[in-house]
Amino acid sequence: MQDERGEAHPEIYVASALTGGTERAQIVTAGSFGVTGNRQHRDIAVLSSPLIVEHSIAYRIPMDSDVGRDVRALGYAWSQAEDESTDVPPPVVVRGVLSNTAMRDNVAVVQADVQAQSGMSGGPLVDECGFVLAIASAVPLAPEDTAGDGLTVFISVAELEKLR
Repeated sequence: MQDERGEAHPEIYVASALTGGTERAQIVTAGSFGVTGNRQHRDIAVLSSPLIVEHSIAYRIPMDSDVGRDVRALGYAWSQAEDESTDVPPPVVVRGVLSNTAMRDNVAVVQADVQAQSGMSGGPLVDECGFVLAIASAVPLAPEDTAGDGLTVFISVAELEKLR
């Protein structure tokens, strides 16, 4: 797997919100969205971990009928600068409206007016019922994604279905 700088990370660890412990996760399946022109490579994976999960998270593929509905983005908008604490803060929840579902460079995406912040990459975009619709992408899929339209692009969970 690669981070937003393109650096490989063969070992992935997950943390338990319940115990605070960490365990190495196994990659069950992974997908890649390759470089096209000057667009950055992205990885997405389904992980397995020995950590006990109190609650599972359900997901569904977003539909055109979801456009205009409320959504929430969750993530950990924080940095690990040398002068900052490395304690993990509570997640940030940002509310918005799902604006569009589309295909960009053969990748199913969702656009929302949620203002995702640095550090929220990989976090879910959920609907009003708590179903995950998409995953925050580290960078825009195309230059026009940041053309002042105020929309953040998320990778649709339809891409997870392609990994099954």
